[in-house]
Amino acid sequence: MKEYSLMSITFGAGYTPLHVACHFGQLNMVRFLLSQGANVGACTSLGYTPLHQAAQQGHSLIITLLLEHHANPNATTNVSSIHK
Repeated sequence: MKEYSLMSITFGAGYTPLHVACHFGQLNMVRFLLSQGANVGACTSLGYTPLHQAAQQGHSLIITLLLEHHANPNATTNVSSIHK
C-alpha cells in the first residue's frame, strides 16, 4: 500500500491543500499547513501560487502570513492577458 503525505497531494491542475486553504480563506488551516512544511512557492499547471489564490479572493491576513513565509510577491502565472 502506497503512503501519501498531505504535503504531496495535488488536485486537478496541481492545486495543493495550501492553494485550497488560501482560496477559501482558511487562516488556521494555512497556519497548520505552513507549520508542516507546505511549499509556499508551489505552482499549479497555470503557474498559480497559494499567494495568487489568497490575493484573488482578498484574504489579506493570509497574504501577510504567506509573505512572512517568503512567498514570492513577484511570481507570475502562465495565463496571458486578454487585453493586448
